[in-house]
Amino acid sequence: MNTNSTATYLGALKRFWWVCAVGVVAAVLAAFLMVYSVSLSTGKLSHRTRPTYTASALLLVNSTANPYLRTAVSSPAPPTTSTPAATASTSIFHTAGQQTNRAAATTHAPDTQTLVAAANLFPMLIQSDQITALRTHMFGKLAGTVSAKAIYSFVTPSRFKPSAFPVIQVQANAAGPKAAKKLAQQTTAAFTSWLVANQNASHVPQSERILVQELQAPGHAAVTGRAKKSLPLAIGALVLCAFLGLAILLDRLNPRAAASARPQAAVPA
Repeated sequence: MNTNSTATYLGALKRFWWVCAVGVVAAVLAAFLMVYSVSLSTGKLSHRTRPTYTASALLLVNSTANPYLRTAVSSPAPPTTSTPAATASTSIFHTAGQQTNRAAATTHAPDTQTLVAAANLFPMLIQSDQITALRTHMFGKLAGTVSAKAIYSFVTPSRFKPSAFPVIQVQANAAGPKAAKKLAQQTTAAFTSWLVANQNASHVPQSERILVQELQAPGHAAVTGRAKKSLPLAIGALVLCAFLGLAILLDRLNPRAAASARPQAAVPA
């Protein structure tokens, strides 16, 4: 673009400045309406796309035996009943009997499959209406949704792959980061309380109870669905360019105004 063309375009924009002014207002309004919507009945503004915040907690399904901290579990030998003949035995046979009993004690691998199976079952309980009602009773009503699954499990409408790890991931979705973290924390607390209460009601011995331990508390809440600034800015720029082009077109359609705006050449004497 040469200097004369630039001067011509600038002159057209200057002569039709009111079209450029309307274009600036229209561009700002278009970009604004890309982000917000206006209710005609109430006159209130609201975001077209509301962001959603997600916070997650990790729970370990464990037992009082701590099977993940050992390589083997020893089972004591069953008690033996002594007969009168055995009582009258010599000390040699009595010592041999003690060695036999000690040899009867066995060791086996820790039972982790029971805990893994519980980790694949507990997410359905965490998402149940019973836990939701208990959480509401304990902490009050909270807006948002909760989902849970055994970590690394795979669920589709036609396929289910259970997890091989006794870890549960609890995710809470809410309109704000604090609400999401609060919902995840209170859901895990309600489920833990429900589990202990049911174990007490069923008189489950302490040594046989399944424990739920928090591995990771809800920390940073990730945001999704936030409106991008680039699209409204691009729409506003396009609207402004359209009005600038309209101003230049109007100037082309009115050559008399353009000619009168040019400086007149001096007439020789």
